[in-house]
Amino acid sequence: MKKTLLLGTLIPMLIIAFVISGVSIYSYRNSVDNDVEHYQQVLLKGRKSNIKDAALLGSAVIEDIVRRLGIGDKAREAANKALGRVRYFNDVGYFFAMDEKKVYIIHSLFPNLVGQALGKAMIDVNGINISNLLNDKSRSGGGFVQYTYNKPGVASLQPKVTYVSPITGSKWYIGTGLYIDDIKSEVEAFRKKANEQAHKQVKVIVVTSFSVYLCMFLLVVYISEKFVAPIRESARRDFLTGLLNRHAYQNIIKQKKINSLVIIDIDNFKKINDSNGHEFGDKVILNVAEAINLSINHDTDFAFRWGGEEFMVLTEAECMQAYEIAERVRINIEEKCGVTVSAGIFSGGFLINISSFPYAYKKADDLLYEAKTNGKNQIKHKIHANKFI
Repeated sequence: MKKTLLLGTLIPMLIIAFVISGVSIYSYRNSVDNDVEHYQQVLLKGRKSNIKDAALLGSAVIEDIVRRLGIGDKAREAANKALGRVRYFNDVGYFFAMDEKKVYIIHSLFPNLVGQALGKAMIDVNGINISNLLNDKSRSGGGFVQYTYNKPGVASLQPKVTYVSPITGSKWYIGTGLYIDDIKSEVEAFRKKANEQAHKQVKVIVVTSFSVYLCMFLLVVYISEKFVAPIRESARRDFLTGLLNRHAYQNIIKQKKINSLVIIDIDNFKKINDSNGHEFGDKVILNVAEAINLSINHDTDFAFRWGGEEFMVLTEAECMQAYEIAERVRINIEEKCGVTVSAGIFSGGFLINISSFPYAYKKADDLLYEAKTNGKNQIKHKIHANKFI
């Protein structure tokens, strides 16, 4: 009887364990696929926006030259001098500009092409005449085009997206683009990382599930809750720094008595990134986050990475106490991280809640801007006594 009862309990539990494992694996696979697809769409959209902005910026530079110098040799030399060596996206992005005869005016990747014609016979594998495609798009007002082209360092032709912008006052145009292959490599890196994380989580769930037949149902519920909690907490944390992210501020405001808001921004971060690369920039952000973490009281102060090089501290401290926290943060960052920060502080004489947060943030951001324009490496603090619009 005891054996029958034991088997009658263990077999259903074992089946449940198998079902839970199978469902978990299936769910994580779907989740990874959905995340990868979304990441690819967001990444491509962002990159296309970036190359469009770059092309329009380059177009504005050359248009200014054309207005001043016309379209003669001096204008060509000035345009090449202005943009002929300009690269972006860690030197992956480059500019090219052509005249109505399809002769290169600028080519920041292959400067030796300047003065040479693109050629009428440049046809990609899909039969697209690249020179005509670029020229037609320019004449129609500019925009995105797609074709296959030689990618530096790659033996085979690769799909490429280019944004073409006409140069007002001339028959010239400027273009810049990206290879889809570059997006794919980043997407695959994201997929690999997502799969690794999913596999780790699946292993934990599988091991936990197969231990169910040794436990009572309530113990299973307890274990499930134990694993749900870290996942829920991780959603509130910034992936790089471990600080709270912008999605967590509402919970903090609702649960704590927040009197002051501090916005902190790393000075000259773009120059740091451009000079040393994004990996170094990430290390700077991580070091600054650690310095902030060490400078606050975690019972009353709550640090966020708000985005990019911008951080925020919500604190129960008022007025001068909030300034002391910000100054401690500023000094610690300068001493330990080798960079400086500027900050703006809002203290309004009232508790910051969901409805007043945008007002408080705007006031602190205005003060941050003032600190930046007044020389950086400083804190601006103004008491907005009992005023909230």
